[in-house]
This record gives sequence, structure tokens and C-alpha cells, in this order.
Amino acid sequence: MPQLPGASRRENHRTDGEVYWRKDGTAFPVEYVSRPVIEGGDVKGAVVTFSDVGERKVAEEKLRESEERFRQLFDQSVDALLVHDEAGRMVYCNEEACRSLGYSREELLSLSVADFATNLLSEDEKRVLRGGTLWERAAASEPGGGAEGVHHGEHRRKDGTTFPVEVHVGTVNYGNRPMILASARDVTERNRAEEKLRESEERFRSLVQNASDLITVLAADGTVLYESPAIEGMLGYGPEDLIGKNALDLIHPDDAPRVMRAFSRLSEERGANPYVEYRFRRADGSWRHLESSGANLLEEPSVGGIVVNTRDVTERKTLEERLKHQALHDPLTGLPNRALLLDRLGHALDRADRTEACVAVLFLDLDDFKVVNDSLGHEAGDDLLVAAARRLETCLRPGDTLARLGGDEFVVLLEDVGGRGEATGVATRIAEALREPFLLGAHEEAFVSVSIGVALTSGGEDRTGSLPDDLLRWADVAMYDAKRKGKAHHAVFDPSMDARALERLRLGADLRRAAERGEFRVHYQPEVELSTGRVVGFEALMRWEHPEQGLVPPGRFIPVAEETGMIIPIGRWVLEEACRQAKKWCEGRPNGPPLAMSVNLSARQFAHPDLARDVARALGESGLDPGCLVLEITESAVMEDARSTIDTLEELESLGVGLAIDDFGTGYSSLSYLRRFPVDYLKIDRSFVDGIEEDSGDAVLVSGIVDLAHALGLSVVAEGVETEGQLGLLRGMGCDLAQGYHFSRPMPGEEADTLLEKARLP
Repeated sequence: MPQLPGASRRENHRTDGEVYWRKDGTAFPVEYVSRPVIEGGDVKGAVVTFSDVGERKVAEEKLRESEERFRQLFDQSVDALLVHDEAGRMVYCNEEACRSLGYSREELLSLSVADFATNLLSEDEKRVLRGGTLWERAAASEPGGGAEGVHHGEHRRKDGTTFPVEVHVGTVNYGNRPMILASARDVTERNRAEEKLRESEERFRSLVQNASDLITVLAADGTVLYESPAIEGMLGYGPEDLIGKNALDLIHPDDAPRVMRAFSRLSEERGANPYVEYRFRRADGSWRHLESSGANLLEEPSVGGIVVNTRDVTERKTLEERLKHQALHDPLTGLPNRALLLDRLGHALDRADRTEACVAVLFLDLDDFKVVNDSLGHEAGDDLLVAAARRLETCLRPGDTLARLGGDEFVVLLEDVGGRGEATGVATRIAEALREPFLLGAHEEAFVSVSIGVALTSGGEDRTGSLPDDLLRWADVAMYDAKRKGKAHHAVFDPSMDARALERLRLGADLRRAAERGEFRVHYQPEVELSTGRVVGFEALMRWEHPEQGLVPPGRFIPVAEETGMIIPIGRWVLEEACRQAKKWCEGRPNGPPLAMSVNLSARQFAHPDLARDVARALGESGLDPGCLVLEITESAVMEDARSTIDTLEELESLGVGLAIDDFGTGYSSLSYLRRFPVDYLKIDRSFVDGIEEDSGDAVLVSGIVDLAHALGLSVVAEGVETEGQLGLLRGMGCDLAQGYHFSRPMPGEEADTLLEKARLP
């Protein structure tokens, strides 16, 4: 046994560092206490008490491990952890508390909470805690019972700067005393993010409240959850009027299936964003054309619906319908024009193929119309054409078509006719109807007759004509044969009459020789800036000086060139010649503004795969600045294949040249495509300009086209300006450029040189 410490010193002694061994060889810790035995004043020995402290040692080890884990968690917390007493004196803190406040641990433990905590409680929070102080409330709870609440305030760093904190408080036992544990989190970034979110939400709310477009939130079944204030101006409803109602119930029945399909797709497909046009009932019961797109935000907690953005396109649709009607109808008489006639004729022939029925075309030309027009004036001539159209309509069945091709030419399409006899019977009835005098103005009477050519198909395989153009052309040939017989005759087409086909064949051969012999010429018609009167460009126009026939009108040889394909090399030559002439003018006017050279592209040229290369070559060989060249394409050509047109136009645009849509209004341009075409100019067809002085409808339409073009960022060129009155009206409408006989006829390049010296036209 070891010497017992203290036994010789007359004092008790406790030792717990010994390990004893059992019989079986296992060890166990012991604690022993020795008390000295004293007799007669001398220490005679000691009484030693031994205790097995194994279980206590295990418990103490577990407590040490637990405290160590607590310290590690305490120090590794991302929040600042602070332990203080009732007076606010700090007794413990973690590393994050030191870092966030800028103190060392020793410095921080020497402070009280009041030294760094400011504005810990808001006034509302103080009212909540009026039942007792923070300490009193925390002390009243059981240690470890959790936070006494979440409080907001500021902490002040050692350098004096402050930052916002969110503090959770509760009580803990520390050193056998109840203490307050405060967990403080720096919420600077969170507050900043919340402020940005509030600002963003306020901006969004302001945009929605003041947007001209209507913003609607719908449930998955179409029930209205929200309407922006724009609904009042657009549809006449208050923002709350439609809440809880199904928006689909107010859509026009004819449009509802299409809208339902788009809405179903939007509801079922994440990321779908369909556009749909439809009619919607206003509060007053009228219908408005709307265009909507949507986004599926059903799974967004802040929205929980389908957001639909809507704009009113009624005015655009009205203008589209007017343009469409104008494109397919004669503006003077309101009858179908050539485009609509050929469309209906094509459908009639298709039906006839299936039923073996007979289709007839009657080509009408008013005799002596020129005499009436020249003697009584254009206004009387127009009145006569309108009156003749009304009278012709009375001669036909409801399913027949009466069209005006232009001038004094009308065409009648008859379906399901009984054969030659019935068709000629209609021709006779028409002749009789037109034989009666026409009253023009107050007192003038005019008498006209009509020459009629008839072409028909027969049922079965023996068909005279099968293509719309063929049937129409043969009726035209028959009409000229009737005119040769004298006035007021009709004739039925026979293949022997087709002298025109032979002439076209001869003309095609002459065209090929003309290119080889250099018989083509380019004349130039000036384009004038209406605001200044300056000549700002020219349009290049092809002319053919035939060695036998003299100057051949373009309307006679251009269609043949298109049909034979000669238009490609001829058009290429015109483009090259125009670029050379434009370069010459630019070099001759080094200090003057650049001149634009406009060159027409035929439909066949526009569709040719080498077009862009031809243009690039003409620019390169001439040295002309691409910005001085404007390529004109007819409206009908660009709309024939609108999607392909976009690619071709973009390819040409990449060369740097200007682009113009020619004869605008004579075809049907969808505005949705027009705004996607990379064009710079719209050229208003001369047929509209002709009537703007007399016909208010033409004036309104031209003004609408000018406004539309300007809204799309395009310049407007008016063609066929012939009078001072037309010029004045166009200036008043804001038209940019004009050309026509009022300024100058097309002229050779040498004459254009002289014109340029004047620099200004009326």
C-alpha cells in the first residue's frame, strides 16, 4: 500500500487517481479518503475508506464530451451567440459574435449588451412585451424552453458603424445560473433584397395600373381573377365587373373554338405562349377585335394563374379588311377585280371537273365608252361605268360573278350553264339591258353598246379550256373578234381565233433578238420630295424600241418576257444600266445630296435564286453606293409566299440597298407580315391617287396608308400624280415622295441630266 499523504500531518486526505486491479485482472478507478488516528498526541495510523468511482468517471467523461460538442456548435454557428446575465453583462460569446461586432473575445466579454445593442425593440414589440421586461419574460421561462420571440434592432460595431439584426432570445443554465441566450443574425442583405422586391413590386403595380394593354389573370378554367384598369377604356367594364366570371363566355361564338384551343394549350403546356385574335363583347354589347398572348404562371405562388396580355386591334383589323376588300374589288364599282375573278374561276373549274358541268366566261367591252369619257369628262365616264355595273348585275343569277378588270372591260363568270345556247342567251340579255340610255348628271344621256366574247368549257374530257387564265384569254380573243364584226356583237371562242397566241409567239422571238441587238432603253422618271420640291431620285423604266413597231408599251412585252423567262436577263441588264447611270450622276454632283435610283423587280426576278448575286455584281461593277439603290417589288409578288419573301428581303437588305413595296393596295398585305418585312418604302398605286380629289373614300384610304406606313417607320411614295390638286392633298396627308406626269414623264438619261440642273420641281 502506498504511503498515505497527510497521515503524518494530522489531516484528512482524498485521492481519486488510483487504479486497483481485481482478481480477474480487470482494473477499476478508486477514490479513497484517509483520516489520521491520533493517540496521546501522536499519529498512530490512519483509517482509509475506498470507493469504486467507475460509474462517476464515465458520467464525467460524457459530460466533458457533451460540453465540448456544445462549444464546437456554439463557436461554429453562423449566427452571433451571446450569453449575458440579468444586468446585461456578457459572460460568453462565440466567434461569429466577435467577428460581426469587431471585438476580440476578451473585449466583448468585458462589455454589456447596452454597449453594442441599440433599438432592440420597436414600439410595437415594446407594447407586446409590456407584461414584463425582456429579462423578466425570459427568466420566467424554463431554461432551454426556447426563444421568447423574434425581435429586430441594430448592433453597433467597434468602429461605430451599425447594422440591422434579427434576435431570438431564450434562457439557458450557465454556471448553475439562469442566463439569457441571444442569437443575433445580420439581416443587411435580406433587408436590401426585401427593399428591392418592394420597389420591384411597386414598379410592376404602377406599370400594370397605367399600361394601355389589358392585363388579366385567369384561373385554369378561365375564371377571371384580376383585370387591370385598362379594361375600362378598352371594353367598358370596371376592373371588378368581371371578377369571378368566365372570360370565355364573352368571346364571339365563331371565335370561341379557336380561343379554347389556344387556352387549353396554354393551360397544359409549360412555356407555351400562343397568340390569338378574336372578338370580345364590350359592356355595351358591341364587339371589339382583340389580340392576346399569355403565360402560364399557375405554379407561381405570387400569381397562381394564367396571365394574359391583351391589346385592342379593331382599327388594324378594320384597315386590313378595307385593304383586303380594295385588293380584291374594283374601287369604282365595288365589283370583284381580276384577282378575285381568277380565284373564283379556278374554284369553278375545280368543281366542274368533279361534276362534268359547263363553265362559261363572258368578256365585255363597252362600245363608244371613250367617246363618252372624252366628250363629257372622266367624272361622267365613271358615272357611266357604275351605272353599267348596276344594270349588268340585274341580268345575272345570284351565284354568278360580275367583275371589272379596268377601263370599260367587265367579265361575267357563269357556272353550271346548259351549254353554248344558255351562255349566248345571257350575252343577248346583257346587250339588251345596256341598250337603254344612261342618264348622266342632271340632263345628259349617253348611249353605249357592248361587244361580248364567250368562252366555255364542256363537260367530260373534251374541255376547251382548263386554266383560269386560258379561259379568260380566250374570251378576250372572242371579244376582239366580235368587235371586228362591228358594235353590239357577241362571238364564241374558236381555236382559229387565237391570233393573239401567234402574236405572243412572235413577240417572244422578237424579244430575244431585241436583247441581242440592243433595242432596249432605260428611261428615268424623277421622284420628288414633297416637303422641299427637290428631285431626290429616279425610277428606272424599261422601254423597247422595236425596229418595225416603234416604241412597244411595257404592258405588251413585259408579260411575254415574264412568260418566256426573258425577264431575267432583261431585268439584269436594266439593273446594271441603272446603277451605271446613278453612279454617273453621283460623280457629277460631288457636293450635292445623293440620288436614289429605284429599279423594279418582276415577280419572276424576285423569285430567282441568283437575285442577290446579280444585285451585288451590279453594285460592284458600277461602284454605286448600295444606299443609293432602291429595289421595288410589287405587293402581290411579296405576298405570294410571305415566309420565303422575308428571307429574300433580308438577303437583299444585307447588301445595304433600300427596299420598296410597289403598287401597294392592289394586293392583300397582312399587316402582321408587313411589319416583319425589312422594307423602307411603300409606293401607293396610281389607281388610288387618281381618285383622291373626287372620291373621299380614296382620300381616306390613301391617308390611312400614309399613317400606317409612318407608324411602321416607312417612307411613302405616291405614284401617278398628274394634277396640282392631287399634289396638294398628298402634301397635306404627310406623303413623303411623289412621281408622275405632273412633274415629268419618263425620259432618257440625257434629258434627266438637264432636269437635274433645275434642282427643284413644282
